[in-house]
Amino acid sequence: MKRLGFSLLELLIVVSLVGLLASILVPSLISVRKKVYDVGAQAYLREVAMGVEGKRSLTFQPPPAQPCFQLVGRTDEPPSVKECVYSPDDKGGYTIAILSASGRSYFFDGQHLREQ
Repeated sequence: MKRLGFSLLELLIVVSLVGLLASILVPSLISVRKKVYDVGAQAYLREVAMGVEGKRSLTFQPPPAQPCFQLVGRTDEPPSVKECVYSPDDKGGYTIAILSASGRSYFFDGQHLREQ
């Protein structure tokens, strides 16, 4: 007798193997996505700092408080950034705070980049 199709046992084995492989792959993909968001947020922080320094080189004072995307000539924040805050101070310094889409925060005080 000729057998057509797959038996129930064969299908169950294939489905369980696919489930096992997916359970191994999905967490690693999630961690890679978070790392990509963090790298993108750090790159954007450097871009904003370069924009501030470029404007500061013209007037010897940091530009007034404004949205980060305006400092670099964009129309909006990149997808890797939830929030970006640029704050000049009275002494000629400034700080930039960025919240990555992964939930990590990065700060730049004009000299040092740190994660919090």
